[in-house]
Amino acid sequence: MAIYISYSHEDKNIANKISASLRQAQLEVRWDKTELSGGEQLFQKLQGLVMQAECIIALVTENSLSRLWVTTELKLARNLGIKVLLILVGISTDELPNNLKFYSQSLPLEVSD
Repeated sequence: MAIYISYSHEDKNIANKISASLRQAQLEVRWDKTELSGGEQLFQKLQGLVMQAECIIALVTENSLSRLWVTTELKLARNLGIKVLLILVGISTDELPNNLKFYSQSLPLEVSD
């Protein structure tokens, strides 16, 4: 199963731990590990990664809530019918903004740092 991790670069350490655990379970993990500049090439690269995934894991933190890319990746996944799992770190389901409440129906996981 191909899994894409959507996250904010400020949360790279947490994303790295999630990726390592998934790989240990023999799952194929895709995520952008590099700092990329904006623009059409970035969008095309991220769009390609999302489209190849069977599931999206969204790492939802205070950092990612303010990032346009995380929201964009989740909208794309929703439009393509790709399963989304939210992992909440440092926030609760009650604190999710309206644009993420749709995904909270997918049984989000709340974890501590």
